[in-house]
Amino acid sequence: MGEKTSLTDLGLELWILVYHLYRKYNNDPDAAFYELALRTRCVRRSDDLFLARSPSSLKSTQWYREMTTRYGALRQRIKESHSEVLQEAETVTRSLYPAGCKVKEYADALQTCAAMLTVSIPGRAIARFSEYRVQELASRAIVTVTVDELLSDLIERPLIDAMTPSQWWSLDPTDDDSVLLKSVGLCAHPSQIHIHCTCSGKFRCYHIHLDGILHDRGPTAQLAKRLARTHSTLLSEEQFRTYLVRLQSLMRQVAEDGGRRHTSSSTVNDPSREHAYPQPQYPQQDLSSVLAAAVDPEKGAKAAHRPLSAVNKADVGLLYRDPEAALDNVDLNDADDVTLQEFKAKMEERFLENVLRPGDLGYEYDKRVEVKPTQRSEWDDSD
Repeated sequence: MGEKTSLTDLGLELWILVYHLYRKYNNDPDAAFYELALRTRCVRRSDDLFLARSPSSLKSTQWYREMTTRYGALRQRIKESHSEVLQEAETVTRSLYPAGCKVKEYADALQTCAAMLTVSIPGRAIARFSEYRVQELASRAIVTVTVDELLSDLIERPLIDAMTPSQWWSLDPTDDDSVLLKSVGLCAHPSQIHIHCTCSGKFRCYHIHLDGILHDRGPTAQLAKRLARTHSTLLSEEQFRTYLVRLQSLMRQVAEDGGRRHTSSSTVNDPSREHAYPQPQYPQQDLSSVLAAAVDPEKGAKAAHRPLSAVNKADVGLLYRDPEAALDNVDLNDADDVTLQEFKAKMEERFLENVLRPGDLGYEYDKRVEVKPTQRSEWDDSD
């Protein structure tokens, strides 16, 4: 992955995330783009898979065009909602540097104007942008900068960047093709978090199983951190911790009431509100099917994966994308508690799909099968 590309038009944070994922999945660009689309709440389109082989090729994808539109719309909303800050920046800049400044004074001028504003701008961000901008001006043999150029640079880069929310791509997008969180429900017995979301305009529901993992008076910080690592596209670590604490409260109520079922749900914007958790009026799906739909709108489409080794590590991301491949000879010895519960829930679901019950075609009561071993085993030797 030797080539480089500039994604500063999408913000430095997203640029860092892109390179991190492609370095993490160095030999598997499909997996890198899967996770990138999931984290940025974009539908993973099959056409993009052929193009998104490296960070430098992302600019030709529909994902990039969608993210550019979302980022531009977000920055425009920031400008409209902080018009008084922009006016302050203009007043300060024009009063301090009415005739502009020389290129060699550019960094100090930008730093001085930023320091006079009521909005706090990180010094490292100003220094980083100033260094880039001075090099660009020098390469074009420009020796002076007008006040309009100085003002535009101050507003468009350091100022708007400072007011742009961290991980802006996880905010609720306005298009119908993205994964959008609607509400979160809590179930105390068994302990579960139910997450309602929309994907491509359709309602979805999936469950995070915490029975045996979360205790009514145990710590929640580490569990919230682990959940955020695998489900950060829908809930942040702080939100997970809030819901875990509320779930613990419900668990204590269940214990006090003798095991009676307690449930709760709330919208994301009002995590303190509790009421009876209603049964959804749409088909419930498990976590893997929901996230598979979130990244692949084509039903039945399977991602191309590398050949599986004899024993596979527990990969939650693969469980979302291709449960069959994830469960094939999986080794759960090193899996953490949350990952273990996810795999056990999926295994139980697959078992129930294949079990034959009385009345099913092929069901036979007390079926006995004679097994003829094809090779000798020391375990079969009698003493």
